[in-house]
Amino acid sequence: MKKILIIAGAIVLVVVVVAVFLGWQGFRNFMAVETVQPDPQLKICLGGGGNSIVLTSEDGLHALVVDTKMAGARKNP
Repeated sequence: MKKILIIAGAIVLVVVVVAVFLGWQGFRNFMAVETVQPDPQLKICLGGGGNSIVLTSEDGLHALVVDTKMAGARKNP
């Protein structure tokens, strides 16, 4: 009986380790952000749960940030 419990515990441990590893990889892929800069004053950040646009003034002192957030986090007017 003790041997069966040890084998079952080892199997559960392996399943948990694999699930954590795959979950972490999925989370990293979901949170990855790709930055596109089509203009010196315009930066577009894609991914990471939502897309963002940063528009800076020519002197670099002011910025307009538009962040769409994730669908469940944003509020519709």
